[in-house]
Amino acid sequence: MKFILKINGSESEKAGYVGWTPVKCTLTIKDYNGDSPIPVTITPKHRRGKSGRIELYRNNAPSTMPVNKIEHDFKSENSLTFYVAGKFKYASIAEKDTYIHVQSNNSNLELKKDLMVRVRKNANKLTQTEIDLFLKAFVSLNNVKSSEDYKGRYTIKPSKLLHEIVLMHTYDAAFEIHSRESFHPWHRAYLMHLEREMQNLIPEVTVPYWKYDEKAEKVFTESFIGKTEKWNPNDPNGPFAKSMPKFSATNPMFSYKDHTVWGPLTRAYKETNPAIGKSNSKIADESDVIRHSDEFIKWCKYEERRSHNQAHNAFNGRVVDIGKDPVDPLFFLMHSNVDRLWALWQNTYNRYNHENIKTYPMPYAFNGERGDEWADGNPKKFDKRASFYMVNSYDLGNFADDELWPWGLYEERKKDSIKDETKDSVDRLSRPWRKYSVSNYGSAIVPELFLKFPKSAVTSYPKGPPKVKDTIDYQGRVDQKSYLGFDYDNIPYFDKDQPPKKKPRPISRDKYNSDFLNNNLSKKKRLVAAKNAFLFSDKDQDEALEITENKDVNIDIQLEAVKLIDESRVEFLDTSLRIIKNKGNVHDDKLRCALIEKIYAAKRANRSFASRRPYFFDILRGLLTSDKRVLRNLAIEILVSQEDAEVEAILLEQAKSYSRGSIKDSQQISEEDALLLLRYKHKNQHAKFFKNLAEKGNDIGVRKVAIAGLDNDLDSKEFLVNLIKDNSEDSSVRMASANALHHMDSDFMNDLAAKIIAKPESGDGIALFKSIKPDPDEVDFKTGLMNMLTYTGNINKLKKNKGLKSTLVELTKIDTKLKSNFRGSLELLTTADTKTSTRISSMPAIEHLALELLKNLDLNSEK
Repeated sequence: MKFILKINGSESEKAGYVGWTPVKCTLTIKDYNGDSPIPVTITPKHRRGKSGRIELYRNNAPSTMPVNKIEHDFKSENSLTFYVAGKFKYASIAEKDTYIHVQSNNSNLELKKDLMVRVRKNANKLTQTEIDLFLKAFVSLNNVKSSEDYKGRYTIKPSKLLHEIVLMHTYDAAFEIHSRESFHPWHRAYLMHLEREMQNLIPEVTVPYWKYDEKAEKVFTESFIGKTEKWNPNDPNGPFAKSMPKFSATNPMFSYKDHTVWGPLTRAYKETNPAIGKSNSKIADESDVIRHSDEFIKWCKYEERRSHNQAHNAFNGRVVDIGKDPVDPLFFLMHSNVDRLWALWQNTYNRYNHENIKTYPMPYAFNGERGDEWADGNPKKFDKRASFYMVNSYDLGNFADDELWPWGLYEERKKDSIKDETKDSVDRLSRPWRKYSVSNYGSAIVPELFLKFPKSAVTSYPKGPPKVKDTIDYQGRVDQKSYLGFDYDNIPYFDKDQPPKKKPRPISRDKYNSDFLNNNLSKKKRLVAAKNAFLFSDKDQDEALEITENKDVNIDIQLEAVKLIDESRVEFLDTSLRIIKNKGNVHDDKLRCALIEKIYAAKRANRSFASRRPYFFDILRGLLTSDKRVLRNLAIEILVSQEDAEVEAILLEQAKSYSRGSIKDSQQISEEDALLLLRYKHKNQHAKFFKNLAEKGNDIGVRKVAIAGLDNDLDSKEFLVNLIKDNSEDSSVRMASANALHHMDSDFMNDLAAKIIAKPESGDGIALFKSIKPDPDEVDFKTGLMNMLTYTGNINKLKKNKGLKSTLVELTKIDTKLKSNFRGSLELLTTADTKTSTRISSMPAIEHLALELLKNLDLNSEK
């Protein structure tokens, strides 16, 4: 006989993860005939010195109190049902450190069921172990082939699972998933999709949240999300290279950052370093967000505009570029906080029942017509200038009973029961399939995707393609079956854990709004009012636009008006375009810069952006010859990010002028910046020029950027291999070559890296180095190779390499004095990890990676 304990109906080890929300447990005894009594005692246990705690419950109502133990005699009933949940505020740290103990009172029959209390945590409070696991899981998605379920029509077919997830947040779907009431439900499902895929690789992982109304000194570091510099488009020494976050050699992002699906990962803050304070002064504080309104239809618009949008807009680079932003893991930390704010708002006002219009304003299904034929018959719904269907709140995909794109229609497509061109194939989608081909806009196929929503080992919900309503009752408070498998560290489930609640006092913004718009008040009073203003009405918005266009208004007031303007209105676009065009040279350059950035951010929220895009780009192209560096660089960055051919030609010509030794024009950017920007869009016809610079260039920095630009050119593979193998070559050049080859063919590069590390060097050093005091650059190069193997290597293949394991073992066993010689510039920083800080604070990065890789090899060998 033996005990069988099922959690959520499963015996699997993968099901042994709980949050604050109680999950159902069923205990039975295999091969028990019921002839004799078997009384048992079930108790919650935790391992000494560990953080996780669990509690047992008789039922799962929020008002239930925990019990210290549960006693049961199986002779009276052959199965026992009870519930288990994490003890609030006692989450585990990256391991199963607690368990359910089942003990027979009259025999040796016993069971210990290991559990982890797994919740989404504040990113600024994670241990280094938790950080490393999250980043490793994220980067590992880049090593998994995309699913065969990625069906439909699209311009780009992903090759990796991470690419697939990134492309779900495509710009062409922007207005289906932004500026509608379903913004929060869609992004909750999207975050779950990523998290479940990560948990399939590393079960202990959740997506932490970046609380962006506070400083995050432990987030924006080289060992986590990357040390982020200030974006200064007026920098004469080249602002673009400084827009790449820096990562330590032990960070899984170290090999990823240069070669995402969209090119290099770029990010810099615009206003305040997020490591020392709130990055954007217009990000609403959490308390303001929660007490803004107790009605979702009002609350969701405020959170999206004054919290979410402003968090994105605090940066330049990928994370502000809708359609490309998910390549930066910061995007998911940001959206975990967006989702947490919704969860906190739900907890504050008890908004879990989707049939309550204060919980969700459209608690029914869409029952209208949809598709290209209908759009053609409704001119107000179709923007002919950009061939864009004008989605609004009363369209498919925004009602509680609607399936969410791109998970809907999966089963029908799987069975091939619907023909590609039939109207039925788009009617149930949250958006129709469209093609567009417009002058100055380009052409593409708007994705028609059919993806299967990932399953979870801890919940069977949702059963099929997620609907809007499926995302609302995430803790299963209304219906226990609707638990979605996640909790937040500071949002409890049980009443006993709730803080004393006071009804939040609504914020009245009318006085702040009127004071800011009052021309008769002093500048000081108006600026103070701007801090709490939120302009709701069209009338207030129109007045703010008038302020921006009036050249006689103080520039500080104008800049505050820009921050308060709703970028989703078409009037904003048209007024702003007139100002940045600046006929008669009447507008301040600070105002023009602010509006350029705001228009670019409007790509996320304005349904009319696509139709104004050609005109916007024409204005930016005109600024490429401006004598104002700040305007010129802003135009360059936006045009490059949108793969504009004209700016690409200018950059290529400027880069070539350096190689020809031409006199530098005052309007040129640096050679390194020009090459970096050309990498935003891979063009193999540039490979010959890049290879020439990589081979003959005198400047190491220029050579490295040129080498990075070869990462998609298969004809350069042998060239890169030769650079990597050349011991006389600069080590940083060898590392740049390894990164480029890794992006081109990761399996090939990992094999090469393993050979280099496994091959003993001749000299007086250990196997890995020629000298007992190796050059720091050589240490950094081999640390970089070790990073690749640790986070992207095929463990089954690596464990067969005896030479590799021998090198790793030797590296981890050398004496302390010798270790001090292996500290390159990319040494691991001291961390706050309570488990390992003493161990790694004085450890060279290469030794840390060697230990990690050995651990991976050993764990794999045990399976």
